[in-house]
Amino acid sequence: LNLNRGVYDAIERVDVAKADDATRYFVTRTLRDFRRAGVDKDEATRKEIAALQEELVRTGQDFNRNIRTDSRKIAVKSAADLDGMPEDFIKAHPPGPDGTITLSIETPDYVPVVRYANGRELRRRMMHESLNRAYPANIAVLDSLLAKRYRLAQILGYHTWADYITEDKMIGTARNAADFIARLNDTTLKRARE
Repeated sequence: LNLNRGVYDAIERVDVAKADDATRYFVTRTLRDFRRAGVDKDEATRKEIAALQEELVRTGQDFNRNIRTDSRKIAVKSAADLDGMPEDFIKAHPPGPDGTITLSIETPDYVPVVRYANGRELRRRMMHESLNRAYPANIAVLDSLLAKRYRLAQILGYHTWADYITEDKMIGTARNAADFIARLNDTTLKRARE
């Protein structure tokens, strides 16, 4: 719909000179969003944009699916490694035949371990595996996603995807977003190091 030139032309012909503020705002934003989508481009470019948008959806779904389906496990040598864990958690995780205990990075295991386990190394291992979920599979997917986003931004007349994606947000520009992050970094880095 956002690439349908006929709909865009019809909305553009609506005379809002005597309309209330809300209507004028709605029409102005709608036309802006149509232009941001590339409706003002030629038919071949609109088809390329539509194809890229479909590819972006599929690539994003692949990225999320890889995260969702990567359910890693870690093994601990004995119940002693679960020091600090509630008794019911320990009972729910009996040792296997070789004496090791298997923990999942899924929420029912992950959250209690990072909250209650006294062993720093156990918490580190759980966090490491959780934060690396879908690695290395998502590296290629992410590269593809970034390339497609960049290509779409270029077609739509933006220097980068960040320029495109921030334009209609409160932050307004990629530069403003970068400046904000830099200011945040400057004000929090010292405390984070402590």
